[in-house]
Amino acid sequence: MLDLLAPLGIRPESPQDRMFLEQLYCESREDLYALATQPEIFQQLMQMQLTIHLQGLQQRYPQSQSWLITRNGQSIGRIVTDMGQNDLRLVDLAISVTARSQGIAQQILRAMQNFADHHHLSISLSVMCSNHRAVDLYKKCGFKQISEDSLFLQMCWLAPLA
Repeated sequence: MLDLLAPLGIRPESPQDRMFLEQLYCESREDLYALATQPEIFQQLMQMQLTIHLQGLQQRYPQSQSWLITRNGQSIGRIVTDMGQNDLRLVDLAISVTARSQGIAQQILRAMQNFADHHHLSISLSVMCSNHRAVDLYKKCGFKQISEDSLFLQMCWLAPLA
């Protein structure tokens, strides 16, 4: 689906990736770190939250595809997309803490934009208003805000006219 520059790669997610997904999910849930004072409870909570998150994605986007982002064969992130007739929905994008701030998410977004442009698709996404870092990245990549509520911004990218 996405053409990435080596050493980055992408592969379909598999059931064997559960441990990595748990780690990645924990890293992305800074709002729950206060519960980390009791590691066993935190771990159980994170496993439950991840299960609910994955089931919710599957119910909301039953045709979505989940991919792991790799660097030199090691998993460093995850992307979930849902292809509609005229739109490519970015459902989820997460990069592990150790791989952040290295331009990886931007490269993923650029590859999505190339794919969408080639297939005459727009790209839409939803991002938490409080995730300023992600909002800034999306804006830098040409995404425009189309609406917002108290929790989420809806953003869209349209290929430039030729």
